[in-house]
Amino acid sequence: MRTARRSGTNEQRVTMSDVAARVGVSRFAVSKALRNHPGISVQRREEIHRTARELGFVMDPFLSALAAHRRQQSPAKSHGALAWINHWADPEQLRRFKEFDLYWQGASEAAGEYGFRLDDLRWAQDCSAERLEKILRARGIEGVFIPPHRELINWDGFDWSKFSVVRFGLS
Repeated sequence: MRTARRSGTNEQRVTMSDVAARVGVSRFAVSKALRNHPGISVQRREEIHRTARELGFVMDPFLSALAAHRRQQSPAKSHGALAWINHWADPEQLRRFKEFDLYWQGASEAAGEYGFRLDDLRWAQDCSAERLEKILRARGIEGVFIPPHRELINWDGFDWSKFSVVRFGLS
């Protein structure tokens, strides 16, 4: 029997298969019980929940999201967002330039073809690069487009290692 993974050790985490083996049911039954599916009796659900707690089982939010995605009947509409960083003093001016607007349209169209959406993120002049990074991470954005800007941008404190980046032009 595996035990819950502890920081600094090589012990593996407890899985649904571990819970299933202990209770004497299938992994599928454990999955349904942990989601409180009515197809599993209340008594069995309670037993599975109790056993999962005793063993130290913890739901993995990434695996849960993947499983929910797989159970969906309709195709996925979006995998997430990419950010178009607009740090112009007057954000409306950026896309008034024909070529910059064409950059936006092409990037937005390409993102959509791969299941992403492109968000026009307007980065306020009084917001630090470090704060922008926190905003992007909080929104789950991992891809960034940086269009041309009129002035040099101060990126001090921005951790580039967290993002995939496409930069346009000379800015």
